Amino acid sequence: MQNPPLVSIICLCHRQAPYVRQALASVAAQTYPAIELLIVDDASPDGSPAEIEAWLAQAPAGRFARPPVYWPLASPHGNCRAFNLALAQAQGQFVIDLAADDWLHPDRVATQVAAFAQLPTDYGVVFHDAWLTNAQGQPLRTYYPRDAQGRLRKPVPTGWVYEAVVGRACLSAPTMMVRREVLAQLGGYNEALSYEDYDFWVRSARHWRYHFQDQVLTYKRTQPHSHRGGFYRLRHNPHLASTLQVCRQAAALNRTPAEGTSLAGSVRYHFRQAVFTENFALAQQFYELLQQLQRPTWPDQLVRALASAQLPLGRFYLWFQAWRNQI
Repeated sequence: MQNPPLVSIICLCHRQAPYVRQALASVAAQTYPAIELLIVDDASPDGSPAEIEAWLAQAPAGRFARPPVYWPLASPHGNCRAFNLALAQAQGQFVIDLAADDWLHPDRVATQVAAFAQLPTDYGVVFHDAWLTNAQGQPLRTYYPRDAQGRLRKPVPTGWVYEAVVGRACLSAPTMMVRREVLAQLGGYNEALSYEDYDFWVRSARHWRYHFQDQVLTYKRTQPHSHRGGFYRLRHNPHLASTLQVCRQAAALNRTPAEGTSLAGSVRYHFRQAVFTENFALAQQFYELLQQLQRPTWPDQLVRALASAQLPLGRFYLWFQAWRNQI
């Protein structure tokens, strides 16, 4: 490929000292020639900066389109702000957000750039499937369920995916390659939120198409204390508060009754989650938004009564989630 487009890979690290070298090595091992690497350590107290510096000291000379750039932050910025710091300096036509405990298949970047080259310009995101691994990096299963022959059990949203994503259709966020123009249009990640993916999907999918590749090109490490676990935090839950903001934004972006129905499903789910994690003030706000979208059902009203009574259901709910994850 003559003059291949530059791809910016932004590696965000926070308390991932045992894994960050593998993540960075997987970037250096890409078969695609035009890559720039930007690394941000978000004030890790666990030795991550030393691991990053040691890797940079022996990084393959000339492997990257320009020398890797590294920001060791002295105070925690949070994922969204840390990403935006690097994004402001990125020069690539396409961008990958790489967590420092994940790693890439060697052909990932080349495969995704080739896909973009065949797509119309209103496609803003290319994504694929991922291997979910344990903390030691041993594959457990694919992100999207597959049968014994490796075929997808359910269709994955592709094309215009807005209606699907407002209704909690989860995409494989670690696998995304994003057209830089999309991020520029959005102003990067929303730094007022505690996490980025749902907000990014909603805002970007309203104006850009997504393309799914039926390949497994990323390894996503699952951790006991993962970011996703923050959604089950009892009381004072910033993830649920951020989700409420995104749902309100989606309500303003919706254009069709079907999109409203899809969003209502997400709002209903998070309303109940807020009740069961004892985030009662948030639960009331989710319920009010649900009322704007569709008439609450009698189970909704029952759950609202539980919220009004402020029953301490949190410990039982966490036990139930742990039990369900084991079966």
